[in-house]
Amino acid sequence: MSSQEEGDNFDPEEWTKGRFIGFMAAVESVISFQRLFLIIFGVTILALVALLWKADNALTKVVRNTPVMVIPGARSGLYTPGISADNVKNLALYMIQLPLNITPKTVSDRYREFERFLSPGELMKFQEEKPRIMASIHMHDESRVFVASTYTLKNVGDNRYKFTADGVYQIFSGDLTLGSPAERVTMDFSVEESATPHNPYGVKITNFNVAKRGAQ
Repeated sequence: MSSQEEGDNFDPEEWTKGRFIGFMAAVESVISFQRLFLIIFGVTILALVALLWKADNALTKVVRNTPVMVIPGARSGLYTPGISADNVKNLALYMIQLPLNITPKTVSDRYREFERFLSPGELMKFQEEKPRIMASIHMHDESRVFVASTYTLKNVGDNRYKFTADGVYQIFSGDLTLGSPAERVTMDFSVEESATPHNPYGVKITNFNVAKRGAQ
């Protein structure tokens, strides 16, 4: 067939119809892709909601199942007026973490706060050790965290307590672990009935010691 015959057989209507069919096929392809995207997006959202629900449920269980410490020898749940045994335990944990959980940016403020609760004798001992520890913290860019694994709290007298915690003292410099020695922290303290602006918890620490576990 000659080129003249092919030109004579060209049908504009058929050509237009073919272009329309191709266009509709492309549109259908886009719509199918959008449907697939919406389905995947919906499944992802449902999975995320399920994970969040599980996480919230797990956290709720942990909070509900957190044990409450009872001080041995207790006659009731209160030792100092308004302070429960569990509050004394939490207070003791906070006190031992003040000088132990430190970074170059926080060490000065945390040491300053810790000194407010020390008896005169313990304050003198702590201030003798403080310059050496702070120099090491800043020189090596150290971050230190004490992770307690077990602890005991005993009522040893009128508003006087002995707190002992065994754990690991993790020492880091950036991403590098410098050491994770097993340590025992012991603290003798009292909780007064009244507090002051300088000592808002009424706590007086008469002995604070950190040593390698088994060395005591």
